[in-house]
Amino acid sequence: MLVLLSALGCGGPTGREALYGKWNAENENGTLIFDFKRDGNLLLSGSAYGDQTVDATFDFLDDDTFTVKIAAFNNFVNTADFKIEGDQLTIVSDGETVIFTRTK
Repeated sequence: MLVLLSALGCGGPTGREALYGKWNAENENGTLIFDFKRDGNLLLSGSAYGDQTVDATFDFLDDDTFTVKIAAFNNFVNTADFKIEGDQLTIVSDGETVIFTRTK
């Protein structure tokens, strides 16, 4: 299951600004890599996606909630909350929580 985000920063960028960039996590499906682009594009990759890259888009609903749309998954849409603390991103969606680490 795809899990999405919620952000609050400490020191450095916060909210929306802190989300941009590449994040890695592990869950029961394997490795997840989310790469949030400033233009609203989101690249999803890792073993959880069959080591393929899946194109998606995202829009902020507010500073700690966003919606993701994945056309390749029958126009799947999901809303997630995110929180960022340092180099850790916590995404909560549909009752699931996934913790990502920023890729340097």
